[in-house]
Amino acid sequence: MPKPHKHFNSNMVINAELLKFLGKYETKRADQRVYLIPDPEKPQTWLAYHPKNPKTTFKPKGIHAFVTHHEQNPDHPQHKKIAAWPITSHKDTFHVGLSQFSPDLDYAGEVLFSQKGEVRHYDNASGTYNPKEEYKEQAGFPVAKFVKPTFSF
Repeated sequence: MPKPHKHFNSNMVINAELLKFLGKYETKRADQRVYLIPDPEKPQTWLAYHPKNPKTTFKPKGIHAFVTHHEQNPDHPQHKKIAAWPITSHKDTFHVGLSQFSPDLDYAGEVLFSQKGEVRHYDNASGTYNPKEEYKEQAGFPVAKFVKPTFSF
């Protein structure tokens, strides 16, 4: 029997001052936001595109924070809308900004891409949304690539 669908609510209480501060930071990172879709021509490979230029795709590389919205995306086989941006460390994720301050999502965490755009692994490392491992299929990545984070968040 399939697990019920679960939306994850933000753990963060956002007041007006915090929203103002976070909004400035999110604005600085907005140009780094991309949307991820599987490459229709190469199984196991992913493509990224900027929201302002959806017709130009490229292979994502390295580690990215990601959030999976429950909005529909016809370019994803499961219709997942996955937003991501590159990060330098686990303290650089800023999932609430990446989500554009959405109060709930299908999943959030970090994903590592190879130089060829393949998912090496993904996890549920998001202290903001705190998704549970049991709902990992909602991330939109191959479930077999899920790993537990090796650090606390």
